[in-house]
Amino acid sequence: MSSVFTRFLIGIAAVLALCATSTTAFGQFGGWGGGDGSRLSREQIEQYGTLLGLDETQREIAQMMLEEYLDGAQTVMDTVREAADKARQEFEETRDRSVWAGMREVQEAARERVDTLEDQFMGDLRMMLSPEQDEAWPRVERAHRRAKSLPRGLMSGERVDLFEVVRGLELEGEASGAAKTLLNDYELALDRVLITRDQMYEQGMAMFRERDFEALQSHFEDARDAAIRVRDVHRTFARRLEGVVPGEKLDAMRGAIQRASFPSVYRENRSDRAMAFVKDIEGLTDDQRSRFDAIMTETNRRMAQVNRQIADAIESNEVNMGIRDLMRGGRRGNEAGTREMFAEKREVIDRAIDQLRTMLSEEQAAAFDEAVGSPEEAERDGGRRGGNRDGGRGQRQRAPQRL
Repeated sequence: MSSVFTRFLIGIAAVLALCATSTTAFGQFGGWGGGDGSRLSREQIEQYGTLLGLDETQREIAQMMLEEYLDGAQTVMDTVREAADKARQEFEETRDRSVWAGMREVQEAARERVDTLEDQFMGDLRMMLSPEQDEAWPRVERAHRRAKSLPRGLMSGERVDLFEVVRGLELEGEASGAAKTLLNDYELALDRVLITRDQMYEQGMAMFRERDFEALQSHFEDARDAAIRVRDVHRTFARRLEGVVPGEKLDAMRGAIQRASFPSVYRENRSDRAMAFVKDIEGLTDDQRSRFDAIMTETNRRMAQVNRQIADAIESNEVNMGIRDLMRGGRRGNEAGTREMFAEKREVIDRAIDQLRTMLSEEQAAAFDEAVGSPEEAERDGGRRGGNRDGGRGQRQRAPQRL
């Protein structure tokens, strides 16, 4: 194992330096999260303002403080990128691996600085609260912990945020009240397991920094168990929410949870775009409509089946994953052994598109090709047309095949 770790250590500084744009394998053991290197966003502050009942003046002050924080965080991350670019350029010229030696210190200093900026912002925010508003501060702390901690999830299903899911359902009346009551319990249960899991991740990062790899291998098992407990809290309360969410919105809720849990599996693909395009074509004949309905029904059936198989395989890989697997591929390694399943999914997609195209007139087919794109275009853009984000929480997964 030492030779594997030695090779990994050579490049770890450079990888860490780029953590503002991608999550590394060990970033899951305590990574930063956040696409721009910062942890606070305008959306978060809006949510915190609602929880605290800030008035208009307080909200304006909070936004001004946030802009100052974001500017400071961006300056820090620019410094990290500049150092990484300089080290990379020097390595390309000299092939001397020692150029990476100082990057870990640069990264740790940057993280400490951003932590300081964040603590200062949160402290200043609390200072302007009235005594009545301050009573809601523990809820803000828990919301802040979710925003920071959930993207660090190691396992599929661990990064779900049921607050985001329910917010997207736009529930009303009795259903909204019942969901809010459940989410209050969810908030407390989730916070407890997140604190424990994050402590495990921080301990793992300390072992990594100290190069205590034997201890890290053993610790990884405990960290994974802590991750499973976070995932299970999401699942427990998702089942309870099914009892209060109106029937007509259950599919939307389940779909949102699936996409957040397995973004590489349930992301939009070319057949989804093809179905949406054909459905909206004006002037389809009754025969075309009938054929379209049959194609869509069969495609949805087969897609649900293969997606479930892939998700189950990924989850099985995660449960049995060791520290070496994490180092070899991180989340991508979770998809090991699913190549044939993804190939089957690609066949379902290609067949659906071929069937849809053959039912169209020549003019309709030309517009269809323009809207859906070719397989080669789908491979080049990696599925970006359909988006590939896990519920807005930042972690991006890509399937190893074009879909």
